Amino acid sequence: MKICLHFVKISCIMKSQTKMTGVKYRLKQEKLAAIRRAKNVSQREVAELIGVATETYNNKELGKTQFKASEMFIIANFFGKKVDEIFLPPNFTKHEVEEGEVI
Repeated sequence: MKICLHFVKISCIMKSQTKMTGVKYRLKQEKLAAIRRAKNVSQREVAELIGVATETYNNKELGKTQFKASEMFIIANFFGKKVDEIFLPPNFTKHEVEEGEVI
């Protein structure tokens, strides 16, 4: 339950940033790409893991489309990381997420 609530906080903060800027928030998954490469895992392998086409996964990693929450949890578990360690935007600190306003 704690993981789910933490994810909800992250999601709400990202949505509030979108409302403030009026721009759809697109996040290139640089952390995920770096972890994937460090573990010598291909995009195809991660795509198969979450049950999507390689092109679809590529679009998600590039920030063109968003990962579903269920996909984030599968990927985080696969790499032995927490969801926020991989998917939290690089310009956010853990403190901002914990103290952020939930809408």
